[in-house]
Parts: sequence; C-alpha cells; structure tokens
Amino acid sequence: MLGYTGKIAYIDLSNQKVEIKPTPFKLAEKFIGGSGLAARLLYDYIKPEIDPLAPEAYVAVMAGPVTGTALPASSRYAVCGRSPLTGYWGEATSGGKFGAYLKRAGFDGLIITGKAQDMVYLEVKNGRVEIKPGSNLKGLDSYEMQEELKKVYGSNVSIAGIGVAGERLMPMAAVMNDHGRAAGRMGFGAVFGSKNLKAIVVDGQGEVPVAAKEELKELAKQLTAAYKKEMELFTQYGTLGYLDIGYYFGDTPVKYFTKGLFPIDKVNARKFREEYSIHPRACWGCPIACGRELNFKGRIVDGPEYETAVTYGPLLENFDMDTIIEANDIANRYGFDTISTGVSLAFLMYLKEENLLPENLKAEVPDFGDSKGILEALRLTGENSGIGQLIGKGVARVAEELGLSQDYAAAVRRLEIPMHEPRAFTGQALSYATGPRGACHLRGSFFEVDLGIAKDPDFGVVPGPRFNLDGRVEAVVKFQSLRELDNCLVKCSFAFTPLKAVVGALSYTTGVAWTPEKVVEAANNSITIKRAISFNLGSSPADDRLPGHVKKPLAEGGAFGNVPEIEKYLPEFYQLRGWNSDGTISREFLARLLADD
Repeated sequence: MLGYTGKIAYIDLSNQKVEIKPTPFKLAEKFIGGSGLAARLLYDYIKPEIDPLAPEAYVAVMAGPVTGTALPASSRYAVCGRSPLTGYWGEATSGGKFGAYLKRAGFDGLIITGKAQDMVYLEVKNGRVEIKPGSNLKGLDSYEMQEELKKVYGSNVSIAGIGVAGERLMPMAAVMNDHGRAAGRMGFGAVFGSKNLKAIVVDGQGEVPVAAKEELKELAKQLTAAYKKEMELFTQYGTLGYLDIGYYFGDTPVKYFTKGLFPIDKVNARKFREEYSIHPRACWGCPIACGRELNFKGRIVDGPEYETAVTYGPLLENFDMDTIIEANDIANRYGFDTISTGVSLAFLMYLKEENLLPENLKAEVPDFGDSKGILEALRLTGENSGIGQLIGKGVARVAEELGLSQDYAAAVRRLEIPMHEPRAFTGQALSYATGPRGACHLRGSFFEVDLGIAKDPDFGVVPGPRFNLDGRVEAVVKFQSLRELDNCLVKCSFAFTPLKAVVGALSYTTGVAWTPEKVVEAANNSITIKRAISFNLGSSPADDRLPGHVKKPLAEGGAFGNVPEIEKYLPEFYQLRGWNSDGTISREFLARLLADD
C-alpha cells in the first residue's frame, strides 16, 4: 500500500540495537495506522507484570497513512503504550511538524524498549535510525533541549523530547515537540525518562508516496476551504475562542467541577487578544493556525490553549491572565500535562477546603485563587518533589492514598476529566465513560456535535437535545468512531472530516478501495483492541462510569440541574460496538482482532 513508508524501526536501547521491519500491511488494513496499529503491534508486549517505567516496557511513536501528505492538518503523531499515570492503555498525540517529518524521514513508526546506560537521543534520517549519546542534554528543560540539538542539526528538523519532569519520572510528564507542542496526556514523558531517552530528532526531507496525487490534491483543496470557514474562530482567537461559548452552555468547569459560573470578563479570548502581543502559529500543512505565541514580560512564550487556560484558570478559581500564561510556560518548560496537573491540584484544594486533607498537607496546598501558590505548586510538580510529587500521582492515586472514595476523584479510568463539563452535554459524558483511554475530550468530543460545530448528516451524526440521548446513542458511537479515525490516520481533530472525505483520503493515499463500512470497522477494531489491553491490565466494564463528584447537579450556569444518567445508555452502546451485553469483549471478536490475516 502507498501512503505508508513500509518501514517501522524497532529500537532496543539496552542493547543499542536498531532493527527495521516492514510495516504489516494486513494489520494496517484492520487498524489503519497511528494509535490503532500501535495497539495491535504492542498487544503481546503490554503485560500486567511489566511496569510502564520498567526497561522491558515498550513505547510506540507512530504516524499514519495520511500523515505528511497534501491532506491539510495531517502532521500529527501518536505516542502509545501502557500509561504510568493510569496503568491502562495510554496514548497521546501532538501537532507541529514531527509526525510529517517522521514519515518523510522514511518511517511509519518507532517502537522503543530497553534502557540506555546514560542519556541518549535518536537521530532519524533517510530511512535509518541511530542512537546518539545525549549526556549533555541531561537537566535541560524542553525548550533548552530543542535549542541545543538545533545547534547540531540546524533549524530544518523536528525534535520531540522531554524536560525535567520526564527525567524525574513524574507520572504526568509529556513528550514536547516543535517548541511548545505536547503529546501531553498519560505520562509518556516519564516513559522516555525511564529509558534515558531525552529526545528524537527527525530530518524529514523525503516525499510520502500516494496513489492518486491529483485526486488527493483536489480533496485537500476542498477540505482546506471548509476548515478555513468552519474554524475561523480558532484562526482569530486560537482554541481559547471556545471559552465564551463554553461558558454560555455551562461547559467550562469551575472550582474543581463544583460551580457553573465565573467572572468571564476577567478570563476570555478577547481580553487575551487585547492585552498581549500575539502571533498565530500553525502546524505543518494546517490552514487553521490555532497555536499562539506572545510577548510576555519581554519573553516570547507559547500562549495557553483553551484546556490550559481553564485548567489553570477557572478550575482553580484563578482569574489572573498573567498567572495562567506563566503556569503554561512552567508546564511547557518542565514538560508536563496541563490538564491532569491542574485537575489534580484543584482536587487537593477542594479536599483542603472540605477539611478532608490531612493536617500535615494543608500548609503545602494553596487555596483556590492563590496565584503565587499555584505557580509554586506547579514548579514543584515539574521537579516531582514536595507537594508536587503528590499532585503528579493523579486524583485516583491520591484518593487511594488518603483513603477516600473514587467518587471524589474527577477521573474516568484514572485519567483526569478535561475542561468540558460532563453535565453540559450528556453525549460528552457517555463519550468520557466509554473512551479508549479514559476521560478524553478529543476521542469523542460530542459537545461539538450538539453545538453544530461538527456534523455529518450522511453518517447520521447531527445535533440534538444536549441533555437527552434517547434515540441518539448510535450518533455517539459513530462520532466516537470518527474521532478514533483521527488518531489512526493520524490527523488533527479540530479539522473535522466527514466519513466520505476520510474514505476518499485513505483511498487516494493508499491505492486501496476503502469503503465506508471498512473504515468504520477499522475504527471499531482500534477502540476495541485498546479496551482489551486495558482489561488485560485490570480495568473492566465497571469503569465505564462517571465519578459521583460530577453527578451532583450544579446550582448555576448553563448546565444547571442536569445529571447525566449514562448508565441506561450503556447496553445499547455495547451492542452497537459489537461487545457483549455486559461490556466485555467476546473471545471470537478478540480472536478476529489478533489474527494476522
């Protein structure tokens, strides 16, 4: 098949060996690529007895068939394996240009195991991979690390690597790339750190072969025009442009998910744009340019995305924009997930306020709205020391260590809930509960459907009453599958692509006559094998739930009074996915997924 480079590098850092194997095209027809193909390739290697941070653990860095092609918004890559934060299947994706350069350097993916004796980095270029000494990179933050490597390779490379948080094995550490882009969730920066892998440098100057170049260009032209029109808000304001919309619908969590209102006049996209000198920043091949750089106190820093602005803002009852920007810069430099760290810090603040925190910890946890305390707590989180060490463990583990019910922990499958309030859109709540990696706003962002932002009438994905899913569960399943395809292709979820266009993109790229049915089946295969991996690691259908903390009706805001009773929709959801009525996966279904043909 075209679209793929046909090569995956298997790297053993313990033995300093690199073996290049052919991409298994039969499996690619089942799982496409990206995180879906990674899950199938890693299935036999992810075992309960192997700690995610052990040398024997595997981590995959994957592109997909459309990555690096003319298709707009197709520069992302996925980092996959067992999450050190949740203990279950984990994956994180990031934009920039790393994914495109990885493909253009000759690889569909890198699968890494072992542990180097000292810090190393990988050089990927012209179809080869070399393990290079990197002791000089030890202790550098993520920006410093990239600048140091560019002194060697120049600016026309892409670099993904870790900061100090990853080196210190903080469970929420991210893999950072292309300045301030982040494969943020699930803790894969700690996995890199556990292997003494500081960075991957890719020099991607080649071409990605496609089957129907002119047809793909025409499709790309149509999608580019659609993205520019549909995502104009993000072009103007970045992802922070959603904040005002989210506030109106009660979709912006406040004070650890206990309130529905905050002073919107203090934290909003227009204020951000008016008070700071901002420059748009686009990923490779993307017409939206939702990224932001700004001049902040004499420094050029990456501007906060929506998720970060809310996590370090209203969720902590912090309404100082300077503090939000500084907090984001701390996270980027140390290299850690802003969503999970913010939710975890908010959890400790909540426990302190509710007098549920042990006395010896109260002095270390800042109060809600304490800007100075927030910044210090985040610095300690990056160092993985003091109260930061507790923050980095995540809400589920903190609740366990403090002897509290998991209903206090705002997480699904031990992954912290992002900044889209589950009580604002019941379809979003169901997506959280059933997502392949836990609570995730991108792998099933159904709030976009009910707001009319993302719709595919030909596929049965259309807006409806946001608090009621009666007769609409199939739409949730279908949209979750569309979002899963983003992570298999690999492409950006902000650039919504209807099923018909996905089929065209895959067919024009690979030369295989994909059908809508075959593409949807591949998405379901991907979701199901990830679920199977998590089940092997101790998860179960009992985890398809929301914690009690976010099932209390809010007394204010756009989600006032709604309680998402998703349990009644689970049997139909399971049936539509082809799972057993209790949410388990049949032996026959799993056998089909694991078959090599």
